Amino acid sequence: MELQNINHVNLIGQISNEPRFSEENGRIKATFSLRTNEPYLDEEGKTLRMSNWHNIVATGRLARLIQELGYKSRPLGVQGRMVSRFYKNKKGIRQAIIAVEASDLTII
Repeated sequence: MELQNINHVNLIGQISNEPRFSEENGRIKATFSLRTNEPYLDEEGKTLRMSNWHNIVATGRLARLIQELGYKSRPLGVQGRMVSRFYKNKKGIRQAIIAVEASDLTII
């Protein structure tokens, strides 16, 4: 039996910066960061919040949705898959960018 691989991400958070828009091969692309918060208890039992920031990439109709309705602090649900891209920085060192490529968005 072959192990089935799944690359699926579900996030609910807030847009943490103003989305940026570009066009590639005639197709609109939106990039933005989504902040998610996770509560945890400290040693004294006090509830604290840990924030994580996720790079999101949306194209086509999803980018247009962000263009019309997306703004900093807007609550948003994102479904998609993790993707990795590599590039060389100015010093010639290979760097990785990990992002969620959106397949569906839910404006909350």
